[in-house]
Amino acid sequence: MSTSRIVEETPPGPPDDEPHESPSPPRTAVPGWVPFVAGSAGMLAVGSYRITAVSMDWDEGATISAAGRSVGQILGLAGHVDGVITPYYLLIHFWTGIFGTSDLALRAPSLIAMALGVGLVGELGRRLIGPATGLVAALICVAIPALSYYSAQARPYALAFALATLSTLALYRAVDRPSWGRWSGYAGCLLLTGVVHILAGTVLVAHLIIVGIRWYPRRDRALLRMLPVAGAAVVALGPLVVLGSRQQQIQLAWVTTPTWRDVAAVPERIMLSPQVAFLLGALALVAAAVRRRRTAAELAALALVPVGLMLLVSLAVPVWVPRYGTFALGPLAILAASAVTAPARPPVALRAAVVLGLLAVEALPAQIVTRQTHTSPDARGMAGVIEARAVPGDGLVYGDFAWSLRPTMEHYLGRHAWSPPARAPRDLLLTDDAARLDSLDARECVDTAACLRDTRRIWLVTPLHPGHPLDNGTPKMVALRARYTIAGTWTRDQGMISLLVRRG
Repeated sequence: MSTSRIVEETPPGPPDDEPHESPSPPRTAVPGWVPFVAGSAGMLAVGSYRITAVSMDWDEGATISAAGRSVGQILGLAGHVDGVITPYYLLIHFWTGIFGTSDLALRAPSLIAMALGVGLVGELGRRLIGPATGLVAALICVAIPALSYYSAQARPYALAFALATLSTLALYRAVDRPSWGRWSGYAGCLLLTGVVHILAGTVLVAHLIIVGIRWYPRRDRALLRMLPVAGAAVVALGPLVVLGSRQQQIQLAWVTTPTWRDVAAVPERIMLSPQVAFLLGALALVAAAVRRRRTAAELAALALVPVGLMLLVSLAVPVWVPRYGTFALGPLAILAASAVTAPARPPVALRAAVVLGLLAVEALPAQIVTRQTHTSPDARGMAGVIEARAVPGDGLVYGDFAWSLRPTMEHYLGRHAWSPPARAPRDLLLTDDAARLDSLDARECVDTAACLRDTRRIWLVTPLHPGHPLDNGTPKMVALRARYTIAGTWTRDQGMISLLVRRG
């Protein structure tokens, strides 16, 4: 069979009101295995490009801190903060025990998960509409800047994307042949999705809508088997939900109630590119007009309902952060791809080439930015500044956001070969390690002046801020300013290093 062209696709099988699993899908120029393989390989290639170019960011500092703890300490942390991310921390703990704690090792699970997730988007598109749609959907995902960004971040969002897509694929398998075995498999996938990121579990609401759409015309009672198995998954996730709700005030204290302006900005903030958001939104609207109503409605539910639910909940309890909706981009990509592959003129291959080329051009600026800087301190560069200029006896003091700066700086300072070892600066104010406190924040000396002792030179690590580095008025900075002058300042992205020299 020739593979030199892509043909137009119309979803095979019976009308919209009849669920089915087509035993013999129509011939196309795209083999059935291509969407998964091409999507996974494409995401692996794009996501791995300069994957370690940017140093670990704010939230990755929490991952570094948690991954280096024992299992008992990680569980202890869960009782105070980041409880809903504990399964991810445990995964990274065991992963780094095997592969080490380099930037690449820490980010590799996200890269692998995102590559598999994009491949699963391709497979889902193939199953729902056809191989050409699956292939185009997977390539759309490869181009979306947000998916590349989270494939290179040591956080759980790539895993949530992959598992939410897998649970949707398992749902359609169960809908096509609603045996208890398939429904149980679906429940397992749904449970894993919620375990990795509890808010990704909102995909269940979209799944209920899909089952309702499929059940209504023929009242197939086998489809109602979803209810007990999904209910069992929800019950199993109950403790994690309760833990997350108790910690919401701590973990998401910085999140505000969404406004209409926030709602209008949702597409570009999820995708990290307004141009990409506009193009995919326009294609989705075209698909709604040219594709079967049921197919378009189900994909729209998967793309819109979880995000809408999070926004709605946030009116009472603010939980909405755009990155939490990343898992909804897969269904949106399939919906957009279905517009490209719909029966029409010119040929699908030409339309796909034009759309994917335009998408690549529109996405390129954001793809470049995500590989150049994050809105976080460049801890790697800051550690390099210290290593190049440190002398034996130097001290180290952290300013604001020490919960993240301390573990990331330790991560990079520990990678330098200090010769002699006495050149490595000592953390002057540290009295209790964060792991011992079941916290992300370490305990620092209350009497700053006493703990500074007679240290002649101190490296002050702070977030980048306007004005004098010692000017924020905290007791720590007041004590430093009274005894030290600034001999030099270096900025690295959103971070600042100041060399303080004792007066006299």
